[in-house]
Amino acid sequence: MIKQILLGALTAAAISTQASAADLTPRSRAAGSPALSWNGAYVGGDIGVRTNNERWTTENVPYFEGGPPNVQNSAVLGTSALRGAVHAGYNFQAGAIVVGLEGDYGFGRNKKSVADQPGTFEPYQFASPDSLKADLGWDASLRARLGFVAAPSLLLYATGGVAWQRASLSSTCFSSGGWCVADRSESYSKTLTGWTLGAGAEVMLASHWIGRLEYRHSDFGRFNASFYADAPIDAYSGSAKVKTDLVTLGLSYKF
Repeated sequence: MIKQILLGALTAAAISTQASAADLTPRSRAAGSPALSWNGAYVGGDIGVRTNNERWTTENVPYFEGGPPNVQNSAVLGTSALRGAVHAGYNFQAGAIVVGLEGDYGFGRNKKSVADQPGTFEPYQFASPDSLKADLGWDASLRARLGFVAAPSLLLYATGGVAWQRASLSSTCFSSGGWCVADRSESYSKTLTGWTLGAGAEVMLASHWIGRLEYRHSDFGRFNASFYADAPIDAYSGSAKVKTDLVTLGLSYKF
């Protein structure tokens, strides 16, 4: 679905830029119209959707010597949320090829909670008060860009580099109707480092303004957590595999 949205938007952008390119006739250039250039620094903002593809797997339950039989030890913690961001970068153009460097900082709130503690025995599986929650906050990246000027005012590009994601995992457990022998709650927060890769299109709307559509996939590896380690009878540990997908619309000012 995301790829279809991106392809449709790129097609619309290409059609609109053909009309802009048609205005750049030899006669108008002879009259002094400047050639379009992607060279230079720019800053801007983005708005879009961040999808969290997080999945938790319980790997050790000491009370059961590794885990009880026939108990589901995984949980899907993914959800989608609105995300806003700012970005800045610099482009170098050589003919139809554009290379650049860009950084961005964004914020969204992907929150998802599941009942029970995966991989543990719940006395009341259909009404357990226990929960496991994932929460993603800010994210950032520093990326290289490689683009091709498909039309005078249309740039198609690929981008990739290093990415960071602030993430947290929280467990709440109760003695009444839950897994624990005493009421407990514990959270872990961490800034995860990973890689990001994507593609997009930019359209020159005016001499200093550029619109964009971008898609990126990011992989942050595993987020390990050990809950209630000071109470072995209630303890369990595991990890969450954290991946995200971004679809954003942006507007930049080129200096």
